[in-house]
Amino acid sequence: MDALEDLSHRVRSVVISALDLNDREAALINEETSAADVEKWTSLAHIGLILELERCFNIEFPDEEIVDLASVGSIIQTLDRRNNNVSSLD
Repeated sequence: MDALEDLSHRVRSVVISALDLNDREAALINEETSAADVEKWTSLAHIGLILELERCFNIEFPDEEIVDLASVGSIIQTLDRRNNNVSSLD
């Protein structure tokens, strides 16, 4: 499994856990999934999801970035970009 696949798997797991999805709902989560696709992904649940992502990935999202984290794919892209920026500083 490459780094991006691992990141995708980890993000998907956090989304499923943070939104408290059942097996049927969890099976539908992919990179294209957005709040509009998941009944439990409310504005309040979005805050919980962001907090859980910050905890799990040991990062902090600035307010203006949180608005852009509107899909599983955008979350993965943002985390991947941040990881690449950190790696390039080493």
